[in-house]
Amino acid sequence: FLFCDICGRKFTAEHHTKHKNYYGYYHCTRGKKCGNKAVPLLAMEKQVEKAFKKINFNDSFKEKLLAKLKTKYNNFKKDIEGEANKLIIAKGVIEKRRDKMEQSFFEGVIDAETYQRNKNKINEELARHNAELLKLKDQKNIQIGSFEEIMAFAQNPYQAYLESNFEAKRLLLGFFWEKFMIKNRSLVKAIPTEIFQALLELEKSPVLKGDSSYNQIPGAKNFDKKFINPGLWGA
Repeated sequence: FLFCDICGRKFTAEHHTKHKNYYGYYHCTRGKKCGNKAVPLLAMEKQVEKAFKKINFNDSFKEKLLAKLKTKYNNFKKDIEGEANKLIIAKGVIEKRRDKMEQSFFEGVIDAETYQRNKNKINEELARHNAELLKLKDQKNIQIGSFEEIMAFAQNPYQAYLESNFEAKRLLLGFFWEKFMIKNRSLVKAIPTEIFQALLELEKSPVLKGDSSYNQIPGAKNFDKKFINPGLWGA
């Protein structure tokens, strides 16, 4: 996410140990030919934290945004539960078919070979349905986690960033920032991602989806496709 404001190349991180002391720093990949100064890793991370601290949505926008996220989450939950119920009903039909077949076998209506062949097919069907149910459960857990994170971001991006682990921080950086421009050990420009820019534009507007003028707002399309779809951001 770090780029040189002099030559435009990416910054890279280096880590070293000297006299049992660990230290790291970022520098331009062009090296001395560029002339941009290297910046200590911790100092740079503090400056990135300050960039998140500047993100401060107004309370009215937060309320609208959180309400929209809750609606999206409830719709998602309803869809998942609907799919799960369909699978459960289908499983019940298969199990009744199995019970009927077993009864036919015990009554001597079908032979052992036919029984075993049909039993294997039914077990395969049940296994597929169980696998689909497990897949839906995993999908629900993953998406709930994503929604929880997005809710935290919407309420307080700075605090969410501070409390995140390394991987979550990378997701946050990728969600909010396209790149940071570095010059003489300072973060001189923070360039927002397309979706973050959409949020900034939406905050300036008095409406969110549901109003007739919503689709005319710059960034509304990106907001719908990415921000309220946690399966896409950070991918």
